[in-house]
Amino acid sequence: MGAFRVIFVVDILNGTVVHAIKGERENYHPIHHRSRIVDTSDPVNVIKVVNPHETYVADLDAIMRVSAPRSNSPIIACIREETNTSVILDMGIRSVDDLEFASSISDFVVIGTETATYDVIEAASGMDAFVSFDMKNHKIITRDSRLRISPYRLIEWTNTLNLAGIIILNLSNVGTKRGFDIGFLEKIVEISEHPIFLGGGVRCVDDLRLLEEIGVEGALVATAIHDGTIPCKLIQDPLSLS
Repeated sequence: MGAFRVIFVVDILNGTVVHAIKGERENYHPIHHRSRIVDTSDPVNVIKVVNPHETYVADLDAIMRVSAPRSNSPIIACIREETNTSVILDMGIRSVDDLEFASSISDFVVIGTETATYDVIEAASGMDAFVSFDMKNHKIITRDSRLRISPYRLIEWTNTLNLAGIIILNLSNVGTKRGFDIGFLEKIVEISEHPIFLGGGVRCVDDLRLLEEIGVEGALVATAIHDGTIPCKLIQDPLSLS
């Protein structure tokens, strides 16, 4: 295993970076209202200030389908062109066409179970793609009955695909700093043949070290960066936490 990857998260809603909490998207507010490290909610400027090595960009408008299709795409393209970050993009992929478009404006694509189907996930095999297990209470959130199985069985299926990694995203924990289920993650790591990444619940640097110890290869972080609990240096360079 290489250096533990601490990946900065930017959630974009209506062209603005927002503070995501518990998947309750109607309650999201501009990030500068609570951040200690930025005084802007402009996506490009936030990333320029924070200067992360990797950024997970969640295009909430595309995920929620609340505005014109791909309305944030020019912003995402600017992030890739005007900053030094590697872009890992979740834009609510629902089709192979979405998958191909997302690949054209990012370095890695995220296919989330919340919006994608079994067939679209299968089509991503061999691409620079992550599959996100979007969950609440350890249950997969999905529209496709073929994906409505236990996370452990879903891991076994994704083992047959060529992927960049698996993201375990507990939407109930996003933005809460409430921690995570170690036993669940240990079993996921044991079963998976892909790198495992955690999204949601990370509280501090000790949490990152614990995740590294159990074999998780990276974590998505935002709240603990913005409130200063996790120093920006950990997202600026791919350093080992040891």
